[in-house]
Amino acid sequence: MVVDEDYAIADAAMILMANVIVTPDNWKAAWRSDLSWRGLARTGARRAKVRAVGKPVVCFTGGKNAGRNRAAWMADAQSNGWEIINNASRSTDVLVADDVNGSSGKLKAARQNGTLVVTYRDWHELMTDGVLP
Repeated sequence: MVVDEDYAIADAAMILMANVIVTPDNWKAAWRSDLSWRGLARTGARRAKVRAVGKPVVCFTGGKNAGRNRAAWMADAQSNGWEIINNASRSTDVLVADDVNGSSGKLKAARQNGTLVVTYRDWHELMTDGVLP
């Protein structure tokens, strides 16, 4: 493992040794593609899979005080081109909640992932216009 302070030295060494150290064709190790050993693990692979459909992703939580049941909100979102998922994750673009300051597991995950959290009242505007009121 290379510590952060030594990245520049490690990169320079790899450039110098690029043509000196040659791996055999039959070598099966995956250290070149495994970037996590240097803290360079790729993120967002799950987001790419979910977004393969090309739709923004929304997750709903709560909804008891929204004036409608959650299924109706979800049907509206789908008819406006949104992809619905059941759990907040890195692939979630928007989490819709009764209380944006709540403490549910979905809200905690959304905050941790930097997901936009809106109320059901604001959701209708965002869903149709793509802009918060």
